[in-house]
Amino acid sequence: SVDVCKRKYDIISEVELFGNFAIAKTDFEDQYTRIATAQAADELLNISGVEASIVVAPDGKGGCFASARSIGELNVQLIMEALGGGGHRNASGCTLPYNSLEEAKQKLGKIRPESVGQASRISGVNPADVSVLLIYLEARKSGN
Repeated sequence: SVDVCKRKYDIISEVELFGNFAIAKTDFEDQYTRIATAQAADELLNISGVEASIVVAPDGKGGCFASARSIGELNVQLIMEALGGGGHRNASGCTLPYNSLEEAKQKLGKIRPESVGQASRISGVNPADVSVLLIYLEARKSGN
């Protein structure tokens, strides 16, 4: 529908690129979000140089979900499994505690840990937060 298409492009407009990795987040929470999130994850792979994408959105039940896609070497199934989800090498998903990523971002920004191990011991930072941090660090390490 037109509404799904609009929502998809709203999500895509919020993308952040980390080399060959695209990450987008939306705060929209309506009947179009789930379909638009999956379509946005697919569409982000059309950006030149992008080999993997993750889109995170509210699930309407007090949590959030992530939709991941890949056309390159990166196995998004392993990433989503580390976050408690699953799927396929090139298309996977998971659910996450709502606001945990934002809370972790705020705490990490204040404390500025020197290692992932140190970050994982900060109160309020859960394994999902550390997994997202590892994804970001891996993207930066690969020179992207």
